[in-house]
Amino acid sequence: MSNTDSNDGHLQEINEEIYKRNLELAIVNKTLSLLRKLYQISLLTLDPPSLSEKISETVRVDLNMEAVGVMHFDDKTDTLTSFMFSKSERLKNIMNKLGFLFKDLQITEVSKKPILKQVFYEKAPAQPNNLDVIWGGTIPSIKLKTISDQSHIKTILLYPLVTQNRVIGALFLGLNRDYSVLNEHEKDSINSLVDVVAVALDKAFLYEQLREANEQLKILDQARAEFITIASHQLRTPPTTIKWYLASILANDFGQLPEEVKKQLQKTQLTNNSMISLIDDLLNVSRIERGKLEFNFEPIDLLAITQLTVDQLLPQAENKKIQLIFNQPETTLPQIIADKEKLRQVINNLIDNAIKYTKQGRVVVELSETDQDLIIKVTDTGKGVTVEQEKSIFEKFDRGKEKSKNSAGLGLGLYVAKIVIEQHNGKIWVESQGEGKGSTFAFSIPIKNNLENSTFDLTKTQKISN
Repeated sequence: MSNTDSNDGHLQEINEEIYKRNLELAIVNKTLSLLRKLYQISLLTLDPPSLSEKISETVRVDLNMEAVGVMHFDDKTDTLTSFMFSKSERLKNIMNKLGFLFKDLQITEVSKKPILKQVFYEKAPAQPNNLDVIWGGTIPSIKLKTISDQSHIKTILLYPLVTQNRVIGALFLGLNRDYSVLNEHEKDSINSLVDVVAVALDKAFLYEQLREANEQLKILDQARAEFITIASHQLRTPPTTIKWYLASILANDFGQLPEEVKKQLQKTQLTNNSMISLIDDLLNVSRIERGKLEFNFEPIDLLAITQLTVDQLLPQAENKKIQLIFNQPETTLPQIIADKEKLRQVINNLIDNAIKYTKQGRVVVELSETDQDLIIKVTDTGKGVTVEQEKSIFEKFDRGKEKSKNSAGLGLGLYVAKIVIEQHNGKIWVESQGEGKGSTFAFSIPIKNNLENSTFDLTKTQKISN
């Protein structure tokens, strides 16, 4: 053999080796590109059927296959459901002529089919020799044979999708070439994408379960809120009746009372009023948490409402030996458009809080008028408000440092008050010189307020006119 022939032979070996390496590198690059695409799909798609559709199409196109499908296995019912199948154009035409799709087809009694039992119960990949061993009994055998004869599917591969040692589905691959001609890199490429598909599908199922659980929680929360509303309405009637009877008795409408009896009835009245306030809190917060708060606006006399509230809370102040003073305006005030009951609750909460958080001294209620607004201020000589507390004092469930000692409520009064006043186009605020120096809670309501009966959707912070 001449040196030339020897060199040519050596050069040919080198070229073949380079070609082989380039081919392997191309397969690796294609695999990495495919895995990246599948990863992006798993991040952006959370619905199992949509995820399956995108995965199937991407794998089929990138690996040049005749058919790719993602199937869901339910081990509780021993059922296999075809989520999505991506098919080549020629396979689509064949199946359209036959008049059926693989999508949504269910295979029951999976454990009784040897090939499927291998995949889903033994967790081992399978290479069925025909479609009948998978869909036989579900699809007429004559149709399956037609697909096998007329399609270019040369190899069928069925891989279990396993996560946390549990099979959640299968990846169906219909190749247009024999499995034996695939090199090891191509086989490894297929194996690597199976794990990615399994993780992506598992994540999608988990999201679906969380979404359904969240919907159930919303339903339960709605039922809870409705129960609280109904129960609170029922609970409010007895203490309200007791309240008016106690007021009449303490006003000596039924005759003069002995002083000791009067003191005991005043204590009963305080407890009863606290119960009414607590029930009112429950009613309001249940309405708010359901996202709907109804307002019935009408012309009202704010002076009369404030006077009535002061009179009702006077026994509570006297019991604590605290002065409760109402500074009325010297001039006649105009009527305003407002929700009478809700404003009464706001005034009641502000005065009630002032009495609760004042150990000694006085609580002064002042009603005044500006060119644009009516203003109510409730000033006390109580514990005061720090700068930090001012930031959160109108938030839900905020009750300050002394909540365990001085409050029997839910910490909802100021939270509800803020919502009510803002829906009247008003403002509510607190002023204090600091801790231990008393505080002033105030709100303003516009005199000219063109408000109509409405329901406020608090979840969207918008008004819905009735």
